[in-house]
Amino acid sequence: MRTSRARTSAVAHFGSVRTLLRTRQFFGCAKPCSTGARTAASALLRQLLAPGQGLVVEIDASGKIYVAWQDCRFRTSCSSNDIVYSTSTNGTTWSAVTRVPIGATSSTVDHFIPGFGVDHATSGSTAKLGLYYYFYPNSSCTASTCQLEVGFTSSTDGGATWSAAQTVAGPMSLSQIASTAQGSMMGDYMSTSVVNGKSVATFAVGQTPTNGQAFDEGMYIVGGGLAVLAGTVATQADPVVYTAHTANGNASFYRNAN
Repeated sequence: MRTSRARTSAVAHFGSVRTLLRTRQFFGCAKPCSTGARTAASALLRQLLAPGQGLVVEIDASGKIYVAWQDCRFRTSCSSNDIVYSTSTNGTTWSAVTRVPIGATSSTVDHFIPGFGVDHATSGSTAKLGLYYYFYPNSSCTASTCQLEVGFTSSTDGGATWSAAQTVAGPMSLSQIASTAQGSMMGDYMSTSVVNGKSVATFAVGQTPTNGQAFDEGMYIVGGGLAVLAGTVATQADPVVYTAHTANGNASFYRNAN
């Protein structure tokens, strides 16, 4: 699990987040599920604690908490995931779930395992955010046809607008990703740090193995980090078009693995 300053600060500031941070399990399979959350604090925390969901917690200079995850509530029939987030200034009241506008909700792109970072020297309407993530250009791909890539977008105004998405690494076939009992594995989470206007994350890249190796999968960064740029794409109040209900009656938002 992450041990960044953001996590430590969140626990120190808001006791209601403590259980979430201590018990949350990070899981990064290449064909992930996603589970969302309601905006009321108790429902938000209860649903984000479901296993199998990549969850990121960050905090800005003012103590505002950002919680980010992958989620399909804005996609018809839960066809693919977006990266979404909710914020709180007290750990009790949470904002509506907001979609990062990486692309249109009608696109075929599936986004997952977010590395969401906040510059801890910034806050509010000038908070600098950096978001790395894995994605499939075509969410209907199969284990033999999926092409895995790493993307990046950023914001200099606390998420009001986001920069145009850029591809950082890939494409990679799933045969180039280490095979485990839980599927092709890039790692159990992605961590992003934003410092002095640059965003840095470590991510997995698979390549064609040589010299009889079973895999050639390493961890990489972009040298010097990627600049956090002013946004050109405005965040929208997207309508929720998909909901499901679990056995305990809680709403859930997920995309099943193929």
